[in-house]
Amino acid sequence: MTSTVAALLSSPRFSLLRPARALSEAAAGRRRLGLLRAPLGLVAVAGACSLSALLSRQDAEEAGQGAFLVLILFCVGVGLLGPRLVGPAARLVPALVGRFGASARLAMLNVRSQPRRFSAALVPLVLVVGFGLTKVALHTTAQHRTGSAGSTGEVWLDYMGTALHAGFAAIAAANTLAMISFERRRDVALLRVVGAQRGQVRSMAAWEAVVVAGTALLIGTLIALATLAPILDTTFGSPLPYVPWTLAAGTVAGTLLLTLLATGVPVRSVMRHRAITVVRT
Repeated sequence: MTSTVAALLSSPRFSLLRPARALSEAAAGRRRLGLLRAPLGLVAVAGACSLSALLSRQDAEEAGQGAFLVLILFCVGVGLLGPRLVGPAARLVPALVGRFGASARLAMLNVRSQPRRFSAALVPLVLVVGFGLTKVALHTTAQHRTGSAGSTGEVWLDYMGTALHAGFAAIAAANTLAMISFERRRDVALLRVVGAQRGQVRSMAAWEAVVVAGTALLIGTLIALATLAPILDTTFGSPLPYVPWTLAAGTVAGTLLLTLLATGVPVRSVMRHRAITVVRT
């Protein structure tokens, strides 16, 4: 349903463009956000921040009921502002990874030149990190502060629901990253034609995955903290959650592994074919 509505909203604009420009935007995406997209994204983020601050002055039950709306507003804002979030991340990374060689620098340029494509994978990853950390940290913090996080059945049921939601979002992110890599098969083949080695191309894809995963981890963590703050403050008197290092390490490792596999497997598949044949198709 969401995809159908999105197609109906975007198709009138493309139908009014000249064919050459429509083909160019379909291949590389628009450079700028639409007139409504950026303001709506800012409104969603501002609304989430305001609601989080308002809930911090309510009792624990009301804060818990409104926390999910805070999470949704943040995710909507990230979805609307996604291209503006991936680009700056790719500009910051070269200063840190420049010494890792040409593959890292090329990956950063790719992400900066196609922020819309990579931001499409950013949104479900942010949902995975933000939603997962929010739900799990509620229980780990309660266990740490009070010695009890509720009945065992309720806790595991909540964990299973969280795992299902995160799993669906992870599949969406993996599919998007895989499609991005597959659509760029001619670009990958062209790199090989001009002399790039297989290892350099695989390294470039890995660095692209690192940028997307790192951005998602940062934004998702900030969203989780902002969502948890009013609940924890009213319940335990402190807005900071207790997150075991195993949970933090698992979240980082899982996100990186997901992006590396979803990006690397299609690239390896493309490189099984002769580069010149792929360029000509």
